[in-house]
Amino acid sequence: MHGKILLRCQRVDAGPLIERAMEAGFPSAEPPARVRVDFEPWDVSAPWTDVVRDCDDLTLSWGKDSHAGLEWRRKWDYVLLRRKSFEFTPESVLALIRTWPFEACITDPVHLSWFADSGYKSGHGWAFALKGAGHRLCSERILDRGPWRILRDEEYDVTMLQFHDLDAPADVALEQARPGHRLLRADWHYVGHPLVFRNNVEAVGYKPSFYDPGSRTSIVLVEGREVSAEEMGVAAATRVHQIYPEPVEQVAFVFMDEAAARRQLPALWLYGLEVRAMTAHGEQRIDLEYEPPPPPERPAWVQGC
Repeated sequence: MHGKILLRCQRVDAGPLIERAMEAGFPSAEPPARVRVDFEPWDVSAPWTDVVRDCDDLTLSWGKDSHAGLEWRRKWDYVLLRRKSFEFTPESVLALIRTWPFEACITDPVHLSWFADSGYKSGHGWAFALKGAGHRLCSERILDRGPWRILRDEEYDVTMLQFHDLDAPADVALEQARPGHRLLRADWHYVGHPLVFRNNVEAVGYKPSFYDPGSRTSIVLVEGREVSAEEMGVAAATRVHQIYPEPVEQVAFVFMDEAAARRQLPALWLYGLEVRAMTAHGEQRIDLEYEPPPPPERPAWVQGC
């Protein structure tokens, strides 16, 4: 694939990440043409680790038309690296980022026409990567069963999910990517800042009913309604973002109607959530007895890679 590439690394150790990226020649092997530190022009002679330690914002750009760039924002805890023209494959990108200190890495679409498509509303592009502790951002059950190609680097504990064939035309690539994008909704799955996540929690109407301090479990009562995929995703993500005063290690959905609980059990199980139901014998946890079907067959484009 030859084209634009953008990598947005989140939950980062910014100084070492920038140094390792620059050592690898990405986004450029040349010294930056322009440097701005805390939005002021800067002549950098110190190591990037020292620069990042002493500032809150860093912007680097290369070339007259800014053909490459790098941004770091302490407030939002991300490093963004971009290049307008770059030859890459999923394997080469995995090899590039494997040593970088981050937890999640989101890519932009390689096809700009996606943005003109009213159906494209995802924060994801062609791939998404998790590293080390970042794997807690997503249920392993989703990783194993999603409609994507999985690439692994065992040495550095990196998992990359490829959403579509990079050689596919824009419209075909979008159709291949949509199922994975829906399952890994970026607005709840990981955005990098608690304030943004709080807004998403409010937007989907997620409101825990009780809290069990003994098991550190948020409890959501469900009666006369269906739990949306958005609410499931937000519930799962509260275990990572920790936006409440009390620590949350698990979220339990307690259904007043057993039939409704069993109907939604497969989806809730996929997100790693606890499911309880009010039965003739009282409240019972039913997700422990659930036997999921085998993982679905990978899409044809994945099998062809």
